[in-house]
Amino acid sequence: MIFQRLTKITFLAKPVNVYYIDVLDGLRAISVLFIAWFHFWQQSWLSPSLNLGSYQIDLLFIPRSGYIFVDVLILLSGFCLFLPHARHMLMGADYPSTSGFYLKRALRILPSYWLCLFVVLFFFTLPNNEYNGNNDEMWKDLLSHLSFTQTFWPETYSGTHLNVVLWTLAIEVQFYLIFPLLAKIFTKQPIPVYFLMVMTAQAFRFIIIQPRTDIGLLINQLPNFLDVYANGMLGALAFIKLAQAYNESNKKSWIAFIGTLLTLISAYIAIFMMQDLSYVPSYEKINAWQSNNRFAWSIVILMFILSSAFSMPWLRWLLSNKLVAFISFISYNFFIWHQYLAVQMKKFHFPASVNENPHIAAEYSWQILYMLIAFSLATIVGTILTYGFEKPVAENLSQWFKAKKI
Repeated sequence: MIFQRLTKITFLAKPVNVYYIDVLDGLRAISVLFIAWFHFWQQSWLSPSLNLGSYQIDLLFIPRSGYIFVDVLILLSGFCLFLPHARHMLMGADYPSTSGFYLKRALRILPSYWLCLFVVLFFFTLPNNEYNGNNDEMWKDLLSHLSFTQTFWPETYSGTHLNVVLWTLAIEVQFYLIFPLLAKIFTKQPIPVYFLMVMTAQAFRFIIIQPRTDIGLLINQLPNFLDVYANGMLGALAFIKLAQAYNESNKKSWIAFIGTLLTLISAYIAIFMMQDLSYVPSYEKINAWQSNNRFAWSIVILMFILSSAFSMPWLRWLLSNKLVAFISFISYNFFIWHQYLAVQMKKFHFPASVNENPHIAAEYSWQILYMLIAFSLATIVGTILTYGFEKPVAENLSQWFKAKKI
């Protein structure tokens, strides 16, 4: 009797929603925050640690390796993009409209992206003469960003004067262009197409990347992400299949226990990989590590997604409560602006410091204050732009397109 009551309280006993996967909010929030932590740490050099009595827990590996969570966002993109197709394959849902796909992606991506380029160009880059009067450099930088091709040249990728984190949006848009056709073929032949995508990425690494020592420009090209997208797409298919089996099962309690155990195991492996990456000594070797381990990393995160979706209520709550859902909701604008704002804070010596280079001098009070303001400012800007710009613009444009029947 007591065991049955504990089971009802402790384990998940309700069906899984195949249209809204709540734990993805938590993973998206964690990813964006860890990426931001990495960028803020680059400016502050604040070394995080926890003191538990005489025992110290060093957490520096998290910000040092935080950039690897860009791959998690790519995986989530592949997973979520293919989810409607997976429901079509396994549940008989309507096949997603290609025109509808492009419209939704455009309304989601373009308004905030264009606003960012406009503000950065006319309020920061040009007034500060960052192009030094070189109009050719300015136009190449701007046009490559408008066409989402900034990843093709080092001066518009890592050397851009606009906003360096926007390269991730270029990868996404490049993938969007081929996704409808790719998804159509994947729907008919998922396993062959999956292996084709994986082998394409592996061939790109073996033929193009490995023979070179300087791979800074190559590591974040679309072909090098194809296996991550493939894992996301196959993961969506696996999720629907598992959800159907779970919803029909009368052993949901045990499934939730196993799901929780696998979630913790995958989290442990992810932490181990992050620690391993944080100890890599040079920029070139870091790029090589990330390229060589990108597929394995995405498999670990996919295991985390699939197991946490069927885990115990306490774990699901940690990954889906209102706070992480809010961070997930504003994550796009938070992501777009966090790094650029952090760099501008440093340029304008905000907050004020005692030392000229407080990060080098390890000015602890400044480091703490800088981190708090950086996270707060990115959250405030992300919130204002999400609720005051992105969502209203997308909703109004969506209504306009519906009225025009486009």
